Order: sequence, then structure tokens, then C-alpha cells
Amino acid sequence: MNKKLLEIDIKALLINHLINHDGLDKSVSIINEFTLDNLSRRADLITIDNRKIIGYEIKSEADSLYRLEGQVEKYLEYFDKVVIIVASKHVGATLQLVPSNVSVWEVKNNEFLIKQRGKVEKNQNKEKLINLLKSNELLKLSKKLNIDISAKNRKHLEEKLLQSSIHNLREAVLTSISSRYLSTNLKFWDEVKNRNVSPQDIIHLSHYIEERKNEKTNKINQQKLWNEWENKLKKDPKVKKLYKLNQTLITV
Repeated sequence: MNKKLLEIDIKALLINHLINHDGLDKSVSIINEFTLDNLSRRADLITIDNRKIIGYEIKSEADSLYRLEGQVEKYLEYFDKVVIIVASKHVGATLQLVPSNVSVWEVKNNEFLIKQRGKVEKNQNKEKLINLLKSNELLKLSKKLNIDISAKNRKHLEEKLLQSSIHNLREAVLTSISSRYLSTNLKFWDEVKNRNVSPQDIIHLSHYIEERKNEKTNKINQQKLWNEWENKLKKDPKVKKLYKLNQTLITV
């Protein structure tokens, strides 16, 4: 009996498939759990090159299709192509739920079968493209595109960037997002090198896990500095006397 594939297993299979069949390499950004639409949606996986952004949504045997319609509707507003990857039991229902421009793949026996090809439709919506960026990225982008700005708040930056041509804006937005995830991609490719991607490798594509790890390290270092500072103060005779007095009052 074949093992039931979980989402993380399918992600690893997908990346291996893209490497072997679509020429996926280090020049293409791979982003795990990409948030969009003001953080209200999270795509399972996206890929970005200098021409297009593709969103992948995975529905394993353990998943339901309850949110699929809403997810697809929103992804089509932001991505140039949407690919839905489903377990065999979801194929029929998925084909009924999604429009013809969405690609549907069945994952079966560790391989992918194309059930609906879908198509690439480049996002021409400036507002949606701008919405994909963080405020600091909007500021950098404004400077890169030589846009005069009188304020640094998000609303002003968005209004100014809307004046850019769609060609320049698309290229700049895709580059900005790729830069945001450059460190995680470099770490991922360094880990997998010339072997097949395993489910355990997916963690290296998780940008927020890396952020939380750095945050934890910073807290540890900060606490270490405080402890060193406290120990130095305790060695000062005057401070030592006050410290003992304070401890006595606390005990009382």
C-alpha cells in the first residue's frame, strides 16, 4: 500500500518535478507559505523568475476543498498562473470548482498527471502588484524607479508607484520579492545541492522560521548582555551593598 502523502511530501515531489521537467534552478525563487492580500491568504508555494510568478495550492487526502474557490479567486488576482495539485479523490470536484485558466494536477504514485493545463495570464493590475510588497520595499522601489516622493507613508508610496508603467512595475516587484527571500533560497540550494529534495528540506524555504530563529537568538544575546551588566554592577561595592539591601527587603 502506498503511503498517504502529506502536504510537505507533495511540496518536495513538486520541487523535484520542476527541477527535472521545467528546468527549475537557483535563478528561480521558491517561496514556501507566501502571504498575500494583506496577509488574509497564504499560498502553499510560489515560484518567481524574471518573467512570471506562479502560485501552487496543494490539497492532500487529508485536506478538504472548503476554501478552494476563494483561494483560487484571490490567487488569480495576484499570480500569472495558478496550479492546483490534488490527491486523486479531489480531482473531479476540483475540475468543477476552478475555471479553465487554472491548471489542475493529480498527484498519484509520486508522480503528477495534468488534468487541466490552464494558462499564463500576466498580472496587469498595478494595485495588486504593489500590494505584494512591504512598506520598506515600496520606498526602495520608488527610489529605484526615480519617483519623487514627499512622504514615506504607504498610501503615498502606493499612489506614486501607480504612475509607473506596468512593464517597469512588474519587473521591479518580482525582483523585490525575490530579493526578500534570497537568503532562504541560497540556504535551500546549498542544502540540497545535487540530490533530490526531501520533505525535511522544505523548512529551509520558510522565511518566517528563519526570522523567528533570528529573533530568538537576539533575545538570548540581549539577556546575556543584561546578565553580564548585572554581574559587573554586583562587583561594585556600593552597588553590591544596595543589591543586598534590596534582596533583604524583598525577602521581608
